[in-house]
Amino acid sequence: MLLIKENAFVQGSMAVVWGFTLVFSSVVGLSYSIAYPIKERYALNENRGNWVVIGLIGLLIYILSLFYRYFFEYEEKKLNELGKQTIGQVDSLAYERRGKLAPGNYFYYSYKVGEQTFNYSKRNNSSFESFQKLIIKYNPENPTNHIILKEKIE
Repeated sequence: MLLIKENAFVQGSMAVVWGFTLVFSSVVGLSYSIAYPIKERYALNENRGNWVVIGLIGLLIYILSLFYRYFFEYEEKKLNELGKQTIGQVDSLAYERRGKLAPGNYFYYSYKVGEQTFNYSKRNNSSFESFQKLIIKYNPENPTNHIILKEKIE
């Protein structure tokens, strides 16, 4: 059984780009909103005020990166501990351009948990075929958190 390392949290490249943009702009805005009163209160000159802002931005980025890292480690751990398996299916294959840097073959797949069907797409780095059966391991508490266990089911 071959485990494909990417899971649903890693798939949304545009969501990651937008999320990074929003987080970065929030970090910069928060740093300036904290640093400006400090600069005014302690009458720091422009040069020292800039270092306070840069230091706060660095600290906030470090804290957010730790949160990001531990969140995904936590989700992966829950998936490994609580994960259940279900059978999914490759619905279709397509060659697409997703942005300037992401042309390639993609496959669309779906799986069912209870009465709810989940549909996703992923870059076809392996040789998936249409209507191929897949084994999906998912977290019962959050079925969108899943990985594909690549195995042809006859």
